[in-house]
Amino acid sequence: MKKAIVFLLFLSYVEALNAQQSLLPKFNARWDYQFTYLISPPGQGVPAVYRTIHSTYLNQGDTIVNGKVNYRLGPNLYFIEDSNRVLLGALNSKKVFMDFNLNVNDTFKVFVNSSVCASGVVLYRVNTVDSVLMGGRIRQRITLTSNSGCRTSKALRWVEGLGDINHGGIRNDYTADCITTNNTQLNCFFDNGVTVYSNNNCAVTKVIDSEIDRFQLYPNPAQNELKVKGNFAELEYRIFSLEGKLVQTGILLNDEQINLEQLKNGVYSISLNDKTKFYSGKFIKN
Repeated sequence: MKKAIVFLLFLSYVEALNAQQSLLPKFNARWDYQFTYLISPPGQGVPAVYRTIHSTYLNQGDTIVNGKVNYRLGPNLYFIEDSNRVLLGALNSKKVFMDFNLNVNDTFKVFVNSSVCASGVVLYRVNTVDSVLMGGRIRQRITLTSNSGCRTSKALRWVEGLGDINHGGIRNDYTADCITTNNTQLNCFFDNGVTVYSNNNCAVTKVIDSEIDRFQLYPNPAQNELKVKGNFAELEYRIFSLEGKLVQTGILLNDEQINLEQLKNGVYSISLNDKTKFYSGKFIKN
């Protein structure tokens, strides 16, 4: 009898714990993903040429707009939670990214570039609604498929607390996913320094592309100092390990350098904030 009571109390605790969790983590989380796009189409005897880019999204704090808390994920990319849904996009322009109110056979609209689908909208249908144990937490999972044009090859797979694991976790642009059958994938997801999801492709061995828009990092790879080239008077920087842990932060004035002497050799992510916009990228410490 006592064992049964303890078990019931444990189940109640798990349900309460899961109820407190948000649909996406709001701080100290990181998504590493890759996507492939077409450079040149195939010709006579010449295969198509594709390019693969590795990128990262990081939680970068929050801001209040019209009384609602918006959480930053990247340059001009924010999300809010509303009625068991996640809305994703710019500060003043968001679309529903995930909706955990849906049931089997419900439909969901995905907005894409009109050059991919003339209507700019692809209709998905919910195939399954279930739960999965991931990262020590029971999470709701919803899988959706579409029979519209080039989007038939890849389903949406929403996992509570992670995002769409079939499309890099957090993606605000589905345009490129029509090129190949498996060109966007979430490699790994870290929540508060803990690896929650991995497809065994987490390790980044070289920097392929930088997401930094207005700023340039050099030298890259770097040894003891990293310089930031750009037009700014004062810049806040935050450096994260591959596991998503914040390892260094500071304020950088123009013409100053970031001291890397305390960092171990490896690949790091960096976010930059010039008080108007936010940027993120990667660098190597040798």
